[in-house]
Amino acid sequence: MKKIIVNYLQRGKYVLPLYEDIVKIAENCGYTLYLQHLDTYDFFCKGKDNLITKLHYNLTKIPIFIKSLAQIPNNSKLLFIYPHPFGVLLPLFFFLLHKKKCSITLLCIDIDYFRGLNKSLLKDLNNLNSADKLILQTPNMLDRCREVGVKTPAELIYFFDFLTEDMAPLTNGKGDNRVVFAGNYDKATFINQLEKLNYKKIKFSLYGVVNNNSSMPDWVEYRKRFSPKKISEVHGDWGLVWDGSSLENNDVKNQHGQYLRITIPSKAILYISAHLPLIVWKESGIAKFVEENHLGITINSLYEVEEKILLVTAEEKEFIRENVKCFAEKLRNGEMLTAVLNKNN
Repeated sequence: MKKIIVNYLQRGKYVLPLYEDIVKIAENCGYTLYLQHLDTYDFFCKGKDNLITKLHYNLTKIPIFIKSLAQIPNNSKLLFIYPHPFGVLLPLFFFLLHKKKCSITLLCIDIDYFRGLNKSLLKDLNNLNSADKLILQTPNMLDRCREVGVKTPAELIYFFDFLTEDMAPLTNGKGDNRVVFAGNYDKATFINQLEKLNYKKIKFSLYGVVNNNSSMPDWVEYRKRFSPKKISEVHGDWGLVWDGSSLENNDVKNQHGQYLRITIPSKAILYISAHLPLIVWKESGIAKFVEENHLGITINSLYEVEEKILLVTAEEKEFIRENVKCFAEKLRNGEMLTAVLNKNN
């Protein structure tokens, strides 16, 4: 049985480092890459967003659909990264691959319905139930899938890997008061309210582009953006995983906060790789994993951050820091996905 990882390359879209890492790890586990070339809808339509353009765009997928079906060998063991651009055509594609005696595993990076990108659950439900196995991120994601009717057997990865040759700063995690936040400020609008926290003994380092920083307190420092794998440019003692618009309970009515309940945030992977212990929402999908593996602290509110940090003893902090360093090495070596793929051999 030939093992194949099916990935796609879309014009008009940046290649995500996570996707590249997944392909490299799968290849190290004996998978061969099969690459599909498609366009994003925005690239294809060039501003002409109408029914005819959408129909034409979907018709352009048909030759790639047929070519892929013809070229993928019978009896193959297939690993797909999900979501996949075939969209509603995916169940038919999988049905025909099953006729060729192929087995299909979906590695779920995102589930659009849970992100609020699909108003209808039907597309994701049909796609996920058309596979033979799923690789999901967290126990919360598995529970949510079962709640909405996903019946496909699933394995959990718990954390995505982070392949890089760049090294974390030697001073990271050794101090007490530098809290890093790196992320999309359009989603993390809580940043605009930081002055309400009135911290006295900790400092925030915000990495990214901020349009207006005139109202920020003096304990907030802005730093430049960095390349996704340049962990040597991230300096701090803790990494904050938070989203949405609220300083308290992650704004449970906010879609970003809800998604944080089930997913592995990319910033958490970055922080661990940069040797930064985590500060995570207690209701987030990775909270239990962080607690059980002693990778940081959990909070219900950003008002708790200073107090929680100051309560960590020197011995506890060193224990957490060593665990973070060891776990970062696992991510650097691709051990999380490797363990799941080897389990399914």
